[in-house]
Amino acid sequence: MNRIGIVGIDWRHGGPEALARYTVPADERLQRLPQLREEIGARELVYVATCNRVEVVFVVATGTPVAAIRPRVFRALRGREPRAREAETELAAWGGEGAAEHLFLLASGMQSAMLGEREIVGQLREAADLAAQAGTRGPILSWLFDEAFKLSRRVHRLTALGEGKVSIAELALSHVRDRVARESGVVALVGVSPMIVHCARALAEENVPARVFNRTASKAQDLAAEFGLLGGHGLEELRAGLSDEVAAVVLATGAPEPVLHRSHLERLAASHSGHSPLVVDLATPPDVDPEVARLVGLERVGMQEILVQAEAHRRGREQAGQAARELVDRALVDLDAKLVDRVIAPMLAALQRRYRATAERGVERLLKKELAGVDEATELAVRRWAEVLARRFAHLPTAGLRALATQHGFRVLESFFTAADEALAEELTRLREADDRPLPSGLELEAPSSSAEVLG
Repeated sequence: MNRIGIVGIDWRHGGPEALARYTVPADERLQRLPQLREEIGARELVYVATCNRVEVVFVVATGTPVAAIRPRVFRALRGREPRAREAETELAAWGGEGAAEHLFLLASGMQSAMLGEREIVGQLREAADLAAQAGTRGPILSWLFDEAFKLSRRVHRLTALGEGKVSIAELALSHVRDRVARESGVVALVGVSPMIVHCARALAEENVPARVFNRTASKAQDLAAEFGLLGGHGLEELRAGLSDEVAAVVLATGAPEPVLHRSHLERLAASHSGHSPLVVDLATPPDVDPEVARLVGLERVGMQEILVQAEAHRRGREQAGQAARELVDRALVDLDAKLVDRVIAPMLAALQRRYRATAERGVERLLKKELAGVDEATELAVRRWAEVLARRFAHLPTAGLRALATQHGFRVLESFFTAADEALAEELTRLREADDRPLPSGLELEAPSSSAEVLG
């Protein structure tokens, strides 16, 4: 378990500008992921980038301190060496059970700016799928992310945490709805990201006229057709100016620099006979430079404003998160039990086979000596009785060893099997050192991390 770690930054530390410094452009990630894995020295890696966080989830080789990965992540994403304590100041890090806990809270919406929001699990799934496509997601992270997704479904099914409209996109839409209620005109949606898809669906349901714009026009056309919007267009059509009056523009492209410049914004501002269009910029880095928008007289709502609003909403929902927190805690206990089983199940099965083999040898001796000459039915009954007895005798040590492994760690098992059977002890060591098998913190030889520990 101590081989699993997470290093990252969220909206609370430096705002969207700080996030932008660690964000790999969306169209470069597939190619960049294998290189990123090599640069930080990981066995497996998933890169997560959303509007309010950038995090690298990874698995390192046995014996590699997770804390040592933090400056490597800084170097890989920033393209330079960190100054003294710079990586430790900007980047948080979680190791072992603490990393699993953080991912579980994240997938459940409990670490989001909007407490309980559901978009994050889709973003995590996209990140995991992209890592699988790039070949950087291996068996350990595949298993860990699957557990996080299962927990997310359970939290939203069994608690009120996700009730109501609790996403960043919904907060953005609240600004758009206010503007459309006051000013007629179409809403221009720029990009095809999950947040834009959410906005397109909501606007279609509310019969608000909208058009989709994207660098690849066919993708914009597909999204517009899916929800019956006015149309899909290339981004150049928006830049050149529209014949429609534009009430609001919502952007979330993932581009590395602004997609609308001053000349484009001036044309947009002139497209409405009344008030200038509202610009809602959900991109990190921004799709519209805040200062340029101010200079041309456009009202702009960016991620910084949205996140402040989301934080206020979050404080009002914290009580609803208590039940979800209990589910997360229970899932962490279950996680340790599942990890223990992954490691010691083969050992316990081997121990049970030893009991059965011992019973079978004893029966063979009985049938050759004391029970020689019994009829076939009696012989079958004796064999069945011996097998049942062997299973019953094996139950106590296997159940006890499973509990000891969970509570006290690998050393207990090592001592037991070393004294009982050298071959079984060697098999346990092989399983513990296998690269494709996640271990619970209690089964590592080095000291386990606390579930609440933030490294550094």
